[in-house]
Amino acid sequence: MNFLKGKKLPIGHFFLALAAGLMLFLLPTEAKVQCEQQFWLLYVLSVSVTITVVLLLIVKKYEVMGVALITATSLLAIRFVFESIASAMNGNSKPLGEELTLYDMISWVLIWFVPFAITTSIKLFAVASWNTREKRYGFSKFLFLSSMALLIIYVMIVFCKDILPFNGDFSGDRQVVVVPFMRIVKCLTGEHTTGIFYILWHCILFIPIGFFLPIFISKIRLVPIILIGIAGGAFLELCQLVLNTGSVCLDDIMMYTIGAMLGYGLKLLIEKTRSVLTLGHDANMLKLYYIDKKDEE
Repeated sequence: MNFLKGKKLPIGHFFLALAAGLMLFLLPTEAKVQCEQQFWLLYVLSVSVTITVVLLLIVKKYEVMGVALITATSLLAIRFVFESIASAMNGNSKPLGEELTLYDMISWVLIWFVPFAITTSIKLFAVASWNTREKRYGFSKFLFLSSMALLIIYVMIVFCKDILPFNGDFSGDRQVVVVPFMRIVKCLTGEHTTGIFYILWHCILFIPIGFFLPIFISKIRLVPIILIGIAGGAFLELCQLVLNTGSVCLDDIMMYTIGAMLGYGLKLLIEKTRSVLTLGHDANMLKLYYIDKKDEE
């Protein structure tokens, strides 16, 4: 990444990162071959941990994990597009979004989240050789690449949830719920089919927005994050209303907004923790280091 500070990866490290990304990409499919259904996610989780730890121990550079993540998610996106095209050309009456299971989407999230969480945790408690200036630049590249990787997964999930279920028919009844807390109460009392998972899913979906947006726009604060959460949630609900791919609910927008706020709070918590651990010397852990004109000269 020429616009971010730091040295380029050696070619050997780059290919190791590509290999790790390929293994992460193959994990969800490999799990179905290697173990029974109830252990699929556990297999993805454990192997993701192994791949991440081994790669970081061998290379000792944060950015290699970013390259691995962008490789894995790019391959997922390419396969996703080809499967969508093949499904359409074969005249499949069942939308691709309905063919993708909950396991597919959770496994996509896991192969991103596990490496991201481990790498960020290492940086959070980093000392000595893991906390040099070059390592900070490397972690900056990791943040950028991992955010782009998450964006790819995010777009695929939104397409599966809100776009692909559309069958071309705009007609039909639409369910609109504008009474606050109605669906939330139903989820908490067990009246809703998916219960607490429904609440967690809608909150988690917007946590990355609240977390990564302040990293790219350093001056942004909580109020704009809340407004973006409301606007983004309203947009998704509007898509469901227009395409008739799901019910529209005020509670969903509220949960999206809460998720964005949680993401922002998580970002502040990580930076505050790092600041305390380093006695204020590394208060901007989650920061992108861009090349300025002085560096270029």
